[in-house]
Amino acid sequence: MTESLTSYVGRVAWHHSLKPALLISSTIDVGKSSGFLKSEVATCFNSLTSKSGAIVQKVSELVGLPVETVAAMTLMHLHDYVDHSARGLIRKKKQWCPKCYHEDDSSGERFDRLAWSLERVSHCSEHKCKLRDFCHHCLESQPYLSTKVPVGYCHYCQKSLSESFYVVCGEEEYEESLVFCSLVSGLNQPPPEVSEEHLMSELSRLVVRRQLSWPVQRRLSWPVDGEPMLSAS
Repeated sequence: MTESLTSYVGRVAWHHSLKPALLISSTIDVGKSSGFLKSEVATCFNSLTSKSGAIVQKVSELVGLPVETVAAMTLMHLHDYVDHSARGLIRKKKQWCPKCYHEDDSSGERFDRLAWSLERVSHCSEHKCKLRDFCHHCLESQPYLSTKVPVGYCHYCQKSLSESFYVVCGEEEYEESLVFCSLVSGLNQPPPEVSEEHLMSELSRLVVRRQLSWPVQRRLSWPVDGEPMLSAS
């Protein structure tokens, strides 16, 4: 199933030892606070608004993937068919399938499916079970991107979100979710291993253009003994 852009950006950040909030607020959507990662981030990153298009372009430049590959992790392909405000399209609360997370562990890395962020999808198209929207351990709802743990773990108690009971749905509920899941069908999970040289080159360019703070530069492992050797274009 198609991975969501919020999930991919989170995996890229954690793979390069960066917190998603830092990567997003410093390079993709400058100035955003960590509170942005709860629901607003999904509306901006996974949707089809003009803001979504701008973010797709920025992510493409940052990680070196074709624009089409990044756009495939959003709903941009529905741009000509759905109201561009995307009102009511994206869920305010993150939801997930515990069984999918469990299977991800054996096949590679946990990731969020794009379909899970749709308001009208409430059941997993693969396992026919109801999607969860709170941690089974601490009962807390989850932000779309955590500033503490990678995808698939609770932001609050850090326990696995794959550990939960499963509620099998009826055929009618499953059919409705299946229809909306079909809007984002496909296989798309790009690897988070971005070329270190390319990533640093893009981040360096952004530092010059946007004058990022020195703490951010240090977090990205740039020279600490004097000013970074950067030249404005």
